Amino acid sequence: MQNALMAKDISCYNFIGLLAYVRTRFGDKGVDEILAGLIDNDRYLIQDKHNPAQIGPVRKSHLIDSAYWVSNDFSIHLLRNVRRVEKGPYPLMTAGAGAFRENLSKGIMFISRIASIEFLAKKAAHINEQLNRTKTVKLTHINNDSLEFELHYKPGFKITNDVCEWNLGIYAEIVRMTGAMNVRGEEIQCLLTGSTVCKFKITWTYANVFKRIFKGIRTWLIRAQIKDLLADHEKMVKERDLLIDELTQSEKRYRGVFENTGTATAIIDQDGIISYVNQEFINLVGYKKNELERVQKWYSFIPKTDIAKISSSATSVDLLAFFRDKAREFKIVDKSGTTKYVLSKIGVIPDAKKSVLSLTDITKRKQAEEAVREKEANLSSIFRVAPIGIGVVAHNRLISVNRTIYEMLGYDQDILLNKHIRFLFNDEEEFTRTSKLLMEQIRELGTGTIETKWRRKNHRLVDIQLRITPIDHLNLSSGLTFTALDISERIVAQKEREQLGIQLRQAQKMEAIGTLAGGIAHDFNNILAAIIGYTEMTIEDLAENPAAKRRLDQVLKASFRARELVSQILTFSRQTDGEKHPVRMKPLIKEALKLLRATLPTTIEIVENLNAGFDRVYANSTQIHQVLMNLCTNAKQAMRQDGGTLTIKLENETYKTEQTIGHFHLIPRLYVRLTVADTGHGMPREIAERIFDPYFTTKGKTEGTGLGLSMVHGIAQDNGGAVSVETDLGKGTRFEVYLPVTDIKAVPDSQRPQIALTGTERILLVDDEELLASVYKDMLEGLGYHVITKTNSHDALKLFESHPDDFDLVLTDYTMPNLTGLQLAEAILKIRSDTPVILCSGYAEDITPEFVKSRGVRKMVTKPLVKNEMSAVIRRVLDESARRPDGDTAPKTPA
Repeated sequence: MQNALMAKDISCYNFIGLLAYVRTRFGDKGVDEILAGLIDNDRYLIQDKHNPAQIGPVRKSHLIDSAYWVSNDFSIHLLRNVRRVEKGPYPLMTAGAGAFRENLSKGIMFISRIASIEFLAKKAAHINEQLNRTKTVKLTHINNDSLEFELHYKPGFKITNDVCEWNLGIYAEIVRMTGAMNVRGEEIQCLLTGSTVCKFKITWTYANVFKRIFKGIRTWLIRAQIKDLLADHEKMVKERDLLIDELTQSEKRYRGVFENTGTATAIIDQDGIISYVNQEFINLVGYKKNELERVQKWYSFIPKTDIAKISSSATSVDLLAFFRDKAREFKIVDKSGTTKYVLSKIGVIPDAKKSVLSLTDITKRKQAEEAVREKEANLSSIFRVAPIGIGVVAHNRLISVNRTIYEMLGYDQDILLNKHIRFLFNDEEEFTRTSKLLMEQIRELGTGTIETKWRRKNHRLVDIQLRITPIDHLNLSSGLTFTALDISERIVAQKEREQLGIQLRQAQKMEAIGTLAGGIAHDFNNILAAIIGYTEMTIEDLAENPAAKRRLDQVLKASFRARELVSQILTFSRQTDGEKHPVRMKPLIKEALKLLRATLPTTIEIVENLNAGFDRVYANSTQIHQVLMNLCTNAKQAMRQDGGTLTIKLENETYKTEQTIGHFHLIPRLYVRLTVADTGHGMPREIAERIFDPYFTTKGKTEGTGLGLSMVHGIAQDNGGAVSVETDLGKGTRFEVYLPVTDIKAVPDSQRPQIALTGTERILLVDDEELLASVYKDMLEGLGYHVITKTNSHDALKLFESHPDDFDLVLTDYTMPNLTGLQLAEAILKIRSDTPVILCSGYAEDITPEFVKSRGVRKMVTKPLVKNEMSAVIRRVLDESARRPDGDTAPKTPA
């Protein structure tokens, strides 16, 4: 309670004038606005001056009774609430001035017109100290056009910018009430910025001295009626009265006042001739006294062109009437020819047929204004032509925006003015997010930057980098400036860079996979060679067992498919096209479905409808197999939770004109259309638009790479076809693949080796894999050949060196330790140049058939070879060697 008691330092008299001012200007509603939250609130207490022990919450009635003191906190919050009703640029200055006027009696208002500023300021300071127990007021400086005063507060007293602005408004009004013009106020020191006092400065344009003097004369004539009011005047008022009295009797005493007006002043006759000038006037125009008085007319310093603009036939009386109407700004030319700007004021001396001319040199101000105008013009030019959007926002409304913003958003000029800033955003959520983040940055850093999206007139979104800065950091309500940069292209480029990065990483992975695939292919082909070889020989041995033979035929068929798959993996890893040939779609689909059924859950039903009359296409069979398997696998994953129906259709479609399917253009011809449809969960449109993009996937990291449908797209395009998708969320998905039908016939079986070709020649077989060496030895010996095997290339070379004429053909693996197959062939050919050599490899990326042929090798074949293919190659090479003109027929007896 003691602390509360000590806090009551401000008289309610301070607020009587404020409440009266607010009620006059804004009515009772305005009073309620500024008192909101302050009345009957235990936080704000009041103290009776006559009974200090009586303390309680503030009531509305207390505030119109000067017998009470209120707390520092109450005054701070009351002044803050003034901003609710007073909306001008300086609301507290305006309110302080209004309150001061309301507090003054009519008598004091009258006296203020003839009293000095110093007198009124000291009077106000004295009253201020009486009404505030927390501060003292010191007038530190005063002259003809400015005064400075300090407010000294007791330790612990709280002030705000509102308090400082309020005090500045009171003292500015004191000056204004004396008839001063162009009153300006500023705080030059403040407790809030670390100073020990609050110091203020007020400047004004010196009021017309003689106008005030003669007002004073009239006041003196009715002095008897206001004797009680003049009793409050201090010595200066008395001295002024004496001066006025003496002025009517003595030119000398009048001259003293005249010389010290503080402005260039002249007395002019009715005909415009200058009667008297003071030293300030002489300094202004540069002429001597005797060159002016009774010689020059007052308007002779004004350029004739400027006078002509007023009236070409204007008399001195006309000009006096024009300039006496109000304060005028115009140019004069002094004796040296220098042009100056002045502010004039002309007043008539009653009954004297003379006028008082007062000129204030405003050249520096005009130069400053011109510099400001030039700067504003430059800024306006920058504002108009800047390549980025620039605008100003106040109270969430667009006050100004430049041409770039209109072009950026597609609106006509001026459409955006006074629109709420929310209008630029696509939705409330984005506006709220952007506003919140920017205000946090402004509070922390003084400025804010964010990337957001604005909505164009056509409702398309544009990516924007928004930078925003307050016009006044201490008063955010004064407005904000912002710049808006269209970063749509940068965002697209950034996404493209990210996509290229992903593709690069995927390409590096694929390169690594390709390298790995090469090594795996070599070993896998060796394994397949043994499986195929022994299976073929076993089938021959089981001719009397049809059931076993049928099962082994399936093993052989699966092995052939595995061989093709390895070939396709190698083709894919090298990013080259696989070999194309006429392919019938129906058998290929039936074979793929046999494999697929084993992987599908029982909840998924397969429906086949293969009605195409023409199903032959020119393509790579393994690629077509991949297309079907990829589409069916996607369908399976779409139905794995709830099951459904997988439909595969094959139909013919004839187009007589060019067609657009998806992103593809099909020429007029006959096509086969493969349809794969499911009844799964489907896809939203934005996903469906991207499913053919490389590496795009909605699956988890362990479920897919995003390459499957991209591969389908690429295979369709490579074969002159098309692929399209129809899908809807919750209604399943339908893929259609179009491939052109070909009339190229498949290679007839009669052109393929149907039986194994036999022989009796001697063959040196070299392979570091004992299993392969064994299977090929058995296979060739079954055909009648005499075979010697070696699993070490050095041993093979030694054998050939010792018996070069004992072999009709050398069949060697390529990839072997110590000495490769090619190196072995070159060494053998050096020993005997006509030796037929066949090079066999499971995978050899670094050599080609053309290269090995240039090294003397007759033929290069790829593992695994079936018996018929191997026998045909060996027979052809041996027969060609026998017909060579540089060689004889090889001997037939075994070594």
